[in-house]
Amino acid sequence: MLNDVPLSSDEKGQLEAHVHSLGLDGSIWGLYDALLLTRSKYSIPLILRVNAGNDLVAAVILIRCFDHGATLTSFKPLANSMKYLRMPAYIWMRSGIGAEILANPGFVNLKYEYDEVIKGIIQYISKHCFLAFILDLKERANLYPGSVQLPYPDEGVIDIREVQSAENYISLHGNIKKKIRHYRNKGGVIEIIHGALDPETRQMIGRCVELTALKSSFKLPYQENYPRMCMESAAIKDDSIVHFICKSDQDFFGYHSFIRFESQLRCLNGAFNRQLRTTHHAYENMILKVVEYAALSGIEKVYFGPVLNETKRRMMHEFLPNNLYFNSNNGLLRTIFPTVLKNSRMMNKDVMRFAGSEEIKNR
Repeated sequence: MLNDVPLSSDEKGQLEAHVHSLGLDGSIWGLYDALLLTRSKYSIPLILRVNAGNDLVAAVILIRCFDHGATLTSFKPLANSMKYLRMPAYIWMRSGIGAEILANPGFVNLKYEYDEVIKGIIQYISKHCFLAFILDLKERANLYPGSVQLPYPDEGVIDIREVQSAENYISLHGNIKKKIRHYRNKGGVIEIIHGALDPETRQMIGRCVELTALKSSFKLPYQENYPRMCMESAAIKDDSIVHFICKSDQDFFGYHSFIRFESQLRCLNGAFNRQLRTTHHAYENMILKVVEYAALSGIEKVYFGPVLNETKRRMMHEFLPNNLYFNSNNGLLRTIFPTVLKNSRMMNKDVMRFAGSEEIKNR
């Protein structure tokens, strides 16, 4: 069953054991409930439910997208024609948790065999979806025997147990000291705010996300809905949501939002004001502030989401390699789309240089 109806309390309860086994808690459901509020003309967040009698066997959060042409090509006539033809693409970000308020591994009722349930869901999506894209860890490639497999940017992680403190982190990244001074000298501060942000700040978040998209060489399949997704996550009234707001008296430089669990901090979304000539190294200062917060709060690992810029790659200490897995229930598309994908905008060199970051870092 596929619809946009939020999970009931009873359904969430049936998945509770799996949620806790991942080191998560009930806050994760508030995130996905917020996502479901962002339905738009071309991007529709959905839940795929697997039921057996009165049991909810599993639930997967994904997005059905119709405005995904710009993800594949910068040639606007072709991108627009794909949108108006309303060719549905289904997106499941499985390699993380909470990123873009969408990423989820698929939650399973542990009365059932986890691996078998996930394999069944992947097979179902592959057989019933016109276009299906699943972002998953490279190490899980065996789950996708009939799919086209393409490299994708890694997820960046900082293990706070190894860093131990902000001071130690700075010592590992010596060039950050002058960037800290520069940011402070320009009046830059970073506010840490838990829970819902005020309407004005949410509007600034939406604007930063829009400006980032305009300058980016990559467009999300649900780009037209993404600013609202980020703004909706900033309206969640839950102190487990933590925002790092970078600004001065004159400018709003940008932000990153996270969801906190007992021992982990996971990035939801973030963007910086690319209308400004410079943000005075706000990005590096934000990452340092997150490390400091985590070290003082008993967080063991911080997951920063996909690595899509060189600064982020330099500042991460671990990388989780990802693949993009594609399939279709249309035989012709299964034949021609692999070539289209390999030459698409989403596989451009600016994006692909962040696939295999671990190997690059170790050279």
